[in-house]
Amino acid sequence: MQTPLGHDRSGPSEPPVPDEEIIPAEQPIPDEEIRAEPSHDPTTI
Repeated sequence: MQTPLGHDRSGPSEPPVPDEEIIPAEQPIPDEEIRAEPSHDPTTI
């Protein structure tokens, strides 16, 4: 029985959550950048 996320079992350090949902506190993205590059955010399209 192999899980869909094999690497997840080996390294739980990487959660199956998309980067879009997780906002890194180290690199806060200002509204100006998100508006300037809407292509980076697929949710805007």
